[in-house]
Amino acid sequence: MHPQHPSPASGGNHPQLHIVSPAQEGGHGGGYGHGPVPSQGHSLPHLEEIFDVRRLYFLILSHIVPVSIFIILGMIIVGATLLRLPDIYESRAVLQVEQQEKKVLKTEKVTDETPANVDFVNTVVQALTSRNILLRVVKANHLEKNPSFAKPRSDGTPYTDNQLAILMEKKVKVKLRRLTRLIDITVEDTDPELACTLAKSMVKEFLREGFEQRLSVSHVADDYLKEEAAKLKEKLQKSEQELQAYKEKNNAVSLEQSQNIIVEKLRDVSASVTEAKNARLKLESDLEQLKAAGKVSTEDLLRINSVAALPEVASVREELLKAESELSTLKERYMEKHPKYQAARNKVETLRGSLNAAAAKAGDILARQYDAAKETESKLDQVLKEQEAKALELNKLSIPYNVLAREVETDRSLYESVVSRMKETGVASGVETAPYRVIEEPMIPSKPSAPKRLKILAIALILLTVSSVFWLMIKDSLSSTIRSVDQAESLLGLPVLGAIPDQKLTTVEILASNFKKENRKSNSRNKSLGADGKKDEQHYLIATVDDPGSILSESYRTLRASITLLGPKEQTKVLLFTSAIPDEGKTFSSINCAVTFAQQGEKTLIIDSDMRRPSLHHALLRGEERRGLTDYLSGQAKLDELIGETSVQGLSILTAGSRAPNPAELLLQSDIPALIQELLGRFDRIIIDSAPVNAVSDTLYIAGPAKEVVLVVRSDKTPGKVVQRAITQLRKSGTHVAGIVLNRIRRGPGEGYYYYSYGDKYHKDSVYGSSQRG
Repeated sequence: MHPQHPSPASGGNHPQLHIVSPAQEGGHGGGYGHGPVPSQGHSLPHLEEIFDVRRLYFLILSHIVPVSIFIILGMIIVGATLLRLPDIYESRAVLQVEQQEKKVLKTEKVTDETPANVDFVNTVVQALTSRNILLRVVKANHLEKNPSFAKPRSDGTPYTDNQLAILMEKKVKVKLRRLTRLIDITVEDTDPELACTLAKSMVKEFLREGFEQRLSVSHVADDYLKEEAAKLKEKLQKSEQELQAYKEKNNAVSLEQSQNIIVEKLRDVSASVTEAKNARLKLESDLEQLKAAGKVSTEDLLRINSVAALPEVASVREELLKAESELSTLKERYMEKHPKYQAARNKVETLRGSLNAAAAKAGDILARQYDAAKETESKLDQVLKEQEAKALELNKLSIPYNVLAREVETDRSLYESVVSRMKETGVASGVETAPYRVIEEPMIPSKPSAPKRLKILAIALILLTVSSVFWLMIKDSLSSTIRSVDQAESLLGLPVLGAIPDQKLTTVEILASNFKKENRKSNSRNKSLGADGKKDEQHYLIATVDDPGSILSESYRTLRASITLLGPKEQTKVLLFTSAIPDEGKTFSSINCAVTFAQQGEKTLIIDSDMRRPSLHHALLRGEERRGLTDYLSGQAKLDELIGETSVQGLSILTAGSRAPNPAELLLQSDIPALIQELLGRFDRIIIDSAPVNAVSDTLYIAGPAKEVVLVVRSDKTPGKVVQRAITQLRKSGTHVAGIVLNRIRRGPGEGYYYYSYGDKYHKDSVYGSSQRG
């Protein structure tokens, strides 16, 4: 009965057989380093062409045991290492850098550094881990005597300060928080209390170091200011001495006072000269006006200011005005004849006469006043010139005097400034505060911060998994063997007619044990040697006979179906099974393929043409030695005498026959086509088992007449280039390579067995019988 299931192979004329190709049924691709699998009616995604995820998946499954062992051992090592690591506790202090330095006194700093500068904050971060600070912490906590910190040396030599600072540096981490002015000071130690103590000590010693540095700078500045003050004091004294010597030399003890007096006198004399000159000019103008007027009335004379201002004239005129005012009053009360009225009128007339007389004498008086004013002006001019001369002389003396005085004043000002700054520096050195504030005091940690065992285990698991997968990828890419159906088709350009799993038959051990016992008894009587020169104790099991319900048997039925679909029956009547190198499984494959054809009802003949290492008789004739192909080709026997029946119904055998000394020459000189033609008249199917192509040349003499060659390749063993060379040799001989039988595909997880994993339910209750016979 013909098995009704799809074939894993395809012929050139039947591309529909690719429906079960691994490329469509989840099979892995050509692997890493091999060419891409030809597309079957559609183009693969670009990502799949570069990286075949399914191939990687099945590659991992195929090596799941060693990968798991590697990961488990790695995790055990990492876990054991973590268990041996001590717990590390972490204590943290947070230091804030102020924007401005706090000051008690309004004094300027000696240095230009300001906390507002970003560089200042970064400098603080670096200063916290300076060797000087670290060493101070070590000394302050007596860590040099702590054996857990500084392990005693075998030679007993003490640690140097630099070495102690390096040991402390390993415990401290200082980090500036991003976009803040906060600095985290973290100390790690196996002792939580010691970690807290050291964190506090780090802050304390840093602040103390800063205070001492500022105090040291203040002392330096104070010393400098003292030196400068001494120099300025000496210079001030010298300047004052020079000024005093100048005063004594030039008799200018009261130069400043004298200069002030002279200047004041000069100002007064100058004003007097100006007044005298104005008075003279006024009198001179009035005299000229008086002379120009000639004989005029008293009223006209009085209009001249100088005349009206004369005491004689002014007093008389004032009395006249009073008298006229009294007369005007009396007119209202008395008549003209009244004595008071007459007396008042007489008084007015008398005063007018006196005014006229005084006005008449005004010219002489003005002339005398003019002469006096002129003389006064002349004297004042003389005094002004004398005063100006004294001022010039005094100015000559005051120029160097002022220079010396200014120098003294400048030296005194500098000296007083330095003395004041020196006093401020001395006071500020004891009251200035650092621009830092501790906003988080260190606390004793309640649980360890390291090692983070779960995190490390997770990372180790990821790294071990990735490394194992990477190792598998490298191993797979470096491998030159053929491991899968699609890889074979892609690399060799030939269809895979059958994929044979690497499976132990369920009844193999019982059958082999029974047969070997019988074979040993037979060999004890018959000491014949095999083709390899060893005692013939071999036995080939036939999967399709010994365990017909197994997956292995089903794979050969699939091979039979693939061969029948290669083309017309006449084209595939004669099939030659060969391999590139020995131990590929060509004999096992040819026997099981021949059995499947015989079980199908075809009259089948299997020929053992491997005359160097014949083996068919072990499987089909229980090791019985018969004459065969060698005897026929050498003319020692007829064909009818050589063909024998086997235990399989419908299957005949033509063994290799007697040992031939020169099998290649025998095949070359024989008429192989005539032999095959004669056999075709007797059998429906002829299967030829031949020698490996790359090992000997015997197969090339038979391949041509055979028409169709099936090349058996052992999975994950035979290099691709070796198979390619065998195909090239066969094609040179003029034969047609029908396809590949990929033999012994491993059935482990992810291996080639997944080609058959879908048929487990069919194999368990197979119509061919249970695979668990026994």
